[in-house]
Amino acid sequence: MCLTVACEAVCCAGTQICNLACCCCKYFAETTLKEQIKLAYILLNYLIMAFTVIALYYIQDFYINYLHYFGCPEGISNLCLGISGIYRMSFVLTIFYIIILLFMCQKGWLAKMINDGLWLLKFIFITVFFYGTLYMPNRFFEVFVDISIVASGIYQLFQIIIYIDIFYLWAEKWARMYDDGIEGMGSALVAAASLTFTLALILNIYNFIWFDHNYIINLINIAIIILLTVVQLFGFNPNGSLLATGCISCYITYQTFSALSSYPNADINIFYDSEKNMKVQMFVNGILNFVALIYIIFATQEQSKQALAILDKSNEKKRSNQNSNQQIEIEMTSTQQMNEAKALIEQIELQPYSTNQYIVFHIVMTFCSMYMAMMITNWGSPSIRVGTFELYMPSQLSYNVKIGSSWICSGLYFWTLIAPRVLPDRFN
Repeated sequence: MCLTVACEAVCCAGTQICNLACCCCKYFAETTLKEQIKLAYILLNYLIMAFTVIALYYIQDFYINYLHYFGCPEGISNLCLGISGIYRMSFVLTIFYIIILLFMCQKGWLAKMINDGLWLLKFIFITVFFYGTLYMPNRFFEVFVDISIVASGIYQLFQIIIYIDIFYLWAEKWARMYDDGIEGMGSALVAAASLTFTLALILNIYNFIWFDHNYIINLINIAIIILLTVVQLFGFNPNGSLLATGCISCYITYQTFSALSSYPNADINIFYDSEKNMKVQMFVNGILNFVALIYIIFATQEQSKQALAILDKSNEKKRSNQNSNQQIEIEMTSTQQMNEAKALIEQIELQPYSTNQYIVFHIVMTFCSMYMAMMITNWGSPSIRVGTFELYMPSQLSYNVKIGSSWICSGLYFWTLIAPRVLPDRFN
C-alpha cells in the first residue's frame, strides 16, 4: 500500500514538473509539444552526462566506503569510476535511443506513448542498466570506444554541415530584414561581420603566441580564411555573405586552436596538462553541440506547420462536403460530430509519427550519445586501465580529428561559394 502511494506520488510530481517545463517552453519559445519532447531528450543527455562527470570523476572520494557495492569485473572497485564511468553511461544512452528508435518504426500510438511518456520508467531503465554495466568487462568498452570514435566522426561531419547552414540562414535573414528597410539592420550586418572577423584575427594571433612551434598550421588557417573571403567577394553565390564567412572563420580558427592544444607533446603544447583549457573546451564544445541539436528541433518546424495546414485544409474540405450533404439528407448528430472531432485530433497528434521525423531524431541522438563521450574525453584519449582517471588528455587522434574538421569545414564552405558558378544549371 505504502509502495503504491509512493509510486503515485513520484509519478504525480514528475508529471507536474514536466507540465511546468512545458508551460515555460510555450511561454518563452512558443514551442509545440513535438519540439518540447525533443528538447527533453537533449536535456536528458546533458544532465545525465554532467551528473556522471561530477559523480564519478570529481567526487570519487565519496564512494570509498561504498566501493564494495560496485561489481567491477576485474575485482578492482575503483576501476568503474572516472573515465570508465563516462564510457559506460555513453553506452547506456546509446542503447536507450536504439530501443526507442525501434519503437518509432511502429509509427502509431505505441510509438507516441513510448516517445512522449513513461519518463519515470526511462530514468529507472537508465539507472538500472548503468549499474548493470559495472559488471561488464572493460575490454567490452574498449571496443565500444573504437565504435564511438567512428560514429562520432560521422556526427562531427553532420555537425559541420549544420553550422554552415546556420551561418547562411543567419546572414540571409538579416539581409532580408535589411532589404525590407528595417532601421539599423545595415549597421548591424556590418558590425556583426566585423566582429566575427575580429574575433578570428585575435584568436589567430594568440595561436601564434601559444603555439609558436606549430606556426605552419596557423599560416594554413590564415590562408584559408583569406581565400574564403576573396572568393566570397567575387559573388559566385548570390546567397553568400561576409557575415557567414566571418562565422566560418571563427569556427575553423577555434577548431585549429582546439587541435593545437591537443597535440601530444608537452614541449610545444603549453596546454598539455591545463585543467582550465580542458574546462573551456568542454564548455565550448558542449555549447556548439547543443546549438546544433536545437537547430535540428526547429529546422522542421515550418515543414510541420505546412503539413498540419494541409491536413486541416483537407478535413475542412471534407467537413464542407459533409455539411452540403446534410442539407440534402439529414443533420449529423452530436455524437457523429464528436467522433469526427476525435478522429481529427487523433490524426493531428499522430501526424509527426507517420513520417520519419522522430526516427531521424533518435538516430541523431544515438550518434550524439557516443559523440558526447568523445567530447568529454577528447576523442577517447584516456584509456580504461587501473589508476587512470584523467578526463581530457592530448592525443594524436584528437589532434588529427580537429585539424581534419577545420579543413573539411573550410572545403565544404568553399564548395558552397563556388558551386553556383561550377554547376549553374543545377542551381538555376
